[in-house]
Amino acid sequence: MDVRWDILIAASSAGLCAGCAYLLHQRNSHLNAVSQATAFSTVSRLIDYLDENEVNEIELISVTGKVAAIGGAIKSKYLDNLEGVISEQQVVEHRSEWSSALQRWLDSESLISLATNQVPFSLTDGVNFISVFSPNLSYQSPTQIVYDKFEPKDEASAVRHLVNYVVGSQVKGHQYLEKLLPVETILTAIGTVKRSEGELSIAPPENGLPYLISRQSLTEVLQDLKGGTLNPKIFMVIFGAISFTAISYMAYSKYQKYLARKKREALIREMESMRDANGDSTESCVVCLDNPRGTVLIPCGHVCVCLLCSEQVDTCPVCRHEIEQIVRTYNA
Repeated sequence: MDVRWDILIAASSAGLCAGCAYLLHQRNSHLNAVSQATAFSTVSRLIDYLDENEVNEIELISVTGKVAAIGGAIKSKYLDNLEGVISEQQVVEHRSEWSSALQRWLDSESLISLATNQVPFSLTDGVNFISVFSPNLSYQSPTQIVYDKFEPKDEASAVRHLVNYVVGSQVKGHQYLEKLLPVETILTAIGTVKRSEGELSIAPPENGLPYLISRQSLTEVLQDLKGGTLNPKIFMVIFGAISFTAISYMAYSKYQKYLARKKREALIREMESMRDANGDSTESCVVCLDNPRGTVLIPCGHVCVCLLCSEQVDTCPVCRHEIEQIVRTYNA
């Protein structure tokens, strides 16, 4: 079955354009929501606002504070005197793989070990606290790399090198990474704030609004959100242009086929009228052997094909001379 590439390109690019439009709409919604959220530089100011307005819940706010562990903190595996509330430890294996297609060795990485841990924590201004719920649901990770070390594999024997060369794969070494959210880190939290029995907490909104725990300031968060809308907008325009071009091509092709069909129908009607007017006196086309001859081929001058067949031949059927012009003939 023949593939209609024009339809395939138009449909796929239109789908990608719609996906980019949805992503752009979502990011613009997040940007608008965060830019309109009430911002508090300290937890104490947030509490004062709740007291003044006699409310215990706000749908979306922004508050800044220092990280404080609720209970015991997590000690860093590699660094002394460093503690945090969220920990992620990775071991990444680095290999060289032989590519038969490219005829060269290519570097590759694979995660062979991952350990995560977190403890409850809050943000504080030194006087008041606000508990942070579900930090793993933040669309940006607040952790930072505190340890990154690559340990190359010990030198192998000549026999081992030969085996690796034959197999087409060899281990170069292992990379040890530790990501941590240290205590005392200044964070910006954006989400829904609630106060229950005197306890203040911030958690993911329930209506699809953004939830963010970030080491950036609110101004930097807004700048990132604005920059994040640029790529979907560019790709939306690109895929939209491709889809429009493909659809325009299909419409043009269909219109050309419509014109060709109408022209063919007109020629058929004209040949039928010639047949009716001349009866059997007109010689038949040497190509289709049915319709009456109605054209003269230039420069050879042969009158041998009908109106329909003259549209399909490039050389004269009688002398094989290349056709430069076709002239309609009329019988008086």
